[in-house]
Amino acid sequence: MNSSDTVNQQLHKLAIRLLAGQYPGEASTSSSRLFVGQLPDRLPVDIPLPDDCQVLGSYVNRQWHSIIIEFDTNLSPDRVYEFYRSRLLNQGWFEREDDHNFHRSGGFQNRYETSLTKLFCHSEQGPSLAVTPSIVAEVTEVKLSLNDDPDNGSCLIEPPRFRGYEDFSVFIPRLLPPDEATFSSIRSGGDREDYYQSVSLLADLDLAAIAAHFAIQLEQGGWICRDQGQGESLIWSFWTFQTVENRNGQATFLARKKLETSSQYLLDLLLELA
Repeated sequence: MNSSDTVNQQLHKLAIRLLAGQYPGEASTSSSRLFVGQLPDRLPVDIPLPDDCQVLGSYVNRQWHSIIIEFDTNLSPDRVYEFYRSRLLNQGWFEREDDHNFHRSGGFQNRYETSLTKLFCHSEQGPSLAVTPSIVAEVTEVKLSLNDDPDNGSCLIEPPRFRGYEDFSVFIPRLLPPDEATFSSIRSGGDREDYYQSVSLLADLDLAAIAAHFAIQLEQGGWICRDQGQGESLIWSFWTFQTVENRNGQATFLARKKLETSSQYLLDLLLELA
């Protein structure tokens, strides 16, 4: 094996490890696979691509039922939306304009999500396809995120865990990442009384700075910090809040560093209504 092959194998292994690390709870890379310059061997549903697109690659994580496809196109972001809206709706998909995961009122969310990401569903049980285009150097970069987990809940017209609360996230202040930092793998769930959000954060900051960043946003949203503490790789804080219906709530915020990297963090927000 020559040095070029060795470098390519190392780059491939590094990319898999970095991508797998964006999924909370991922213990190994055995469930992940990277395809350079091509689509996965098999897709659970047919995904259309613009004629002029250049596929940069795709990433499959079987543990999280997730497939990510990255490609470039000369179409504008609006034309990308039009392309997928036309093709997918004609194939029986529907668009989730009120999706809890991409258009929530509060909680963890990237700065671009509410305006740039569109979610399409094959059925109420999925799969779901999130389309996120962005212009970089006069080329539109497109990220397709396909999830075929039937328990994901993103496509349910009225998700059972939110029944009784049309949008549980209205109780949470909007939580944006620090500048030059990004969220990935935002997950949520719960019932009428309890709710959680979990997210992976990539940021070039220490743990104390990250905790302080989100504490400011929670305080600006009217939440009151009642207690806090920290360990070697964990910071926690306990909060109380009141809903517009004058219901009392309490929440725990957790920020912890992943051991294998100094810039990867896991954040959890756990809510309970009285």
